[in-house]
Amino acid sequence: MKKRFKALLAIFAVVMLVTATLVIPADAEEIETVYVTLINESVTTGSGNIFTKDFNGTNKVDAPHGENSGNFVWAAVVAAKPTDKASVFEVTFVQNRVTEGQVTIPEGGFIYAAHYDSTSKPSEENYVKARDLEVGTLLTISGINLKTGKINEGAVIYLGEVEVDEPSDEPSDEPSDEPSDEPSDEPSDESSEPKESSEQSKAPKTGDTGTIMLVISAIFALAGATFIAAKRRKTDY
Repeated sequence: MKKRFKALLAIFAVVMLVTATLVIPADAEEIETVYVTLINESVTTGSGNIFTKDFNGTNKVDAPHGENSGNFVWAAVVAAKPTDKASVFEVTFVQNRVTEGQVTIPEGGFIYAAHYDSTSKPSEENYVKARDLEVGTLLTISGINLKTGKINEGAVIYLGEVEVDEPSDEPSDEPSDEPSDEPSDEPSDESSEPKESSEQSKAPKTGDTGTIMLVISAIFALAGATFIAAKRRKTDY
């Protein structure tokens, strides 16, 4: 009887270990992000910029200072092309501090530029993450609509493939999304300060948490029932 009970406990322990190893980490895994503050506008202090063809009507963005340039001199610059999955892109180009020439936007893709502001810790962290990306890395955009050229508050790029809500291709007519007629040409130092990464990140949909909890609950219920049955058998002898 004791041997049977020990065998059941051993099976229970193995099931718990397998569940924790294969299921829980996939759901709880943290995926790093870089923030996005501007779209189709030149890089400013501490900004995280997305560039598409709508920036200047071509797939080439001038690197140095000047009108219609990306202003990439103090930025980490990344280009990415679309994949067969919506919102998921593959890195095709990474360069730190592009001081001359042009950067090409892949067809259907975008350029991301992260500016380094030495007075802002979040911008430094954002810059380093973009700078250290490698060609072939998958990115997932969230809160960013490349077709309409709009970004939501808290827009981010996940440095990996995650499941996110697909953006609508229809431009929004809500008043809150319309450009303001109020004076907007204030100094960029005030408006380009990036928000803390904790405010920018939104939890990705990376798994079925409810299913996992049900599985774990079922295991515990099975273990409890086994223990009670063993105790009753013991009292019967």
